[in-house]
Amino acid sequence: MRVTQYEVESEIGEVVGDICRRDIAAQTGTYPTVMYAYFNPNDERKSPQFETLRIQAALDAKDAETGERHWRKLCELRERSLTAHTQITPSAAAVALDRETSDVTRTALEHAPLTERLREAVEARTAAENNVKAILAEIAASEGETVVPMRSKRASVLPANIAEKARARR
Repeated sequence: MRVTQYEVESEIGEVVGDICRRDIAAQTGTYPTVMYAYFNPNDERKSPQFETLRIQAALDAKDAETGERHWRKLCELRERSLTAHTQITPSAAAVALDRETSDVTRTALEHAPLTERLREAVEARTAAENNVKAILAEIAASEGETVVPMRSKRASVLPANIAEKARARR
């Protein structure tokens, strides 16, 4: 793994902040001291986030395809666990897509190892799919449309009227 426990917990700790830590501890029934330790890079206990990344790195090293399927499943489970009120907005999805595509460019320009470049490309693809889903969900919500699955290998969805127009053009 190319990142250390210190890096993971420092960077995630910066994102989460103290107020969120307290709220997360209360919501999950975790002792606040334990929650603070998860985001403290100077605490020797390994956070669940670091352990998850270690497992992911081991899977990627053993079998990149299995590692990819594992990561996508984690992302899918996270997406499914979101309530309607916490669904990602199109703006947030666009920002995530921009960040991920920038990572693809950065790793290419840095001549990063192919496994890292592949991971960034897959994350960008996932961000693009999430961006499309967020936009379509907002369209459906604003127009009161029903959402129907498209015929595709991917689990994409379109509002019914858009899907009908697309089929009519074929």
